[in-house]
Amino acid sequence: MAQFGAPRNPVNWVSHLTAAVVSQPAKDPAVVERANLLNMAKLSIKGLIESALGYGRTLDSDYPPLQQFFVVMEHCLKHGLKGTVLRKSFLSFSRTIWDPLELVEKLCPEAEEIAASVRDLPGLRTPLGRARAWLRLSMMQKKLADYLRCLIMRRDLL
Repeated sequence: MAQFGAPRNPVNWVSHLTAAVVSQPAKDPAVVERANLLNMAKLSIKGLIESALGYGRTLDSDYPPLQQFFVVMEHCLKHGLKGTVLRKSFLSFSRTIWDPLELVEKLCPEAEEIAASVRDLPGLRTPLGRARAWLRLSMMQKKLADYLRCLIMRRDLL
């Protein structure tokens, strides 16, 4: 691993740093996207916790940080499926983010109620709509972290 020390001449300091950055190998775009999503998730969770605890605010569906959290969660789920299953072709099966969320009910029996409720909602026609409803219902039940943990522990089924 290369170590970068400061050159003795202060004029060469900027060129030394620039050369160090340029000489580093290019990162995989999926890795960069994953890191960005993780940072966005951390920021949205931090904002939710601060507003709920620090300001004593009740979180409702119109609260922008909560909406941002759900958008970030949706993007994280889409990113997790990108590599292998979201590719579309003429004869292949294209998976959506609803498919792994539907799998949670098989992994965690207590999640059956949420999946059944989402399936029974009359206005939901698309898998993305079902996934959004599932995320909101599991958050309302304070079980989102538990369900996602079940899914992560059995990622071999994805």
